[in-house]
Amino acid sequence: MKRRARRGSENMRMSISKKLLIVFTLFAALLWLSLRLLESWIAALAVTVILGALFYLTLCRMIVKPLQDLTMSIIESRPTERGFEYKPVEIHTADEIELLNDAFRRMANDLNHTDDGRGSV
Repeated sequence: MKRRARRGSENMRMSISKKLLIVFTLFAALLWLSLRLLESWIAALAVTVILGALFYLTLCRMIVKPLQDLTMSIIESRPTERGFEYKPVEIHTADEIELLNDAFRRMANDLNHTDDGRGSV
């Protein structure tokens, strides 16, 4: 039990909010720099569109994709006669999403190992 807690704290290097803050700050700084250095508004607009696309792709890779994988894993999981069939997914984001995935995996494992008192009435 202590091993899991220690492993989780080692892996959680940076939270989602810190990652978003870094990405947003870089986006804002590059946008400001492009507006200051480029004399043409059209060039600045093109740089803004490109930076916006990179910002969107970064967010999708960091947050949206792991959450979609976790959601599909939960949707595909179901109770069976042998217990609870959980479709595990590998998420290695080193943030809260990975902790959430570990919690779902532990809950499914606990469901399979608890005594089901429904049959003993």
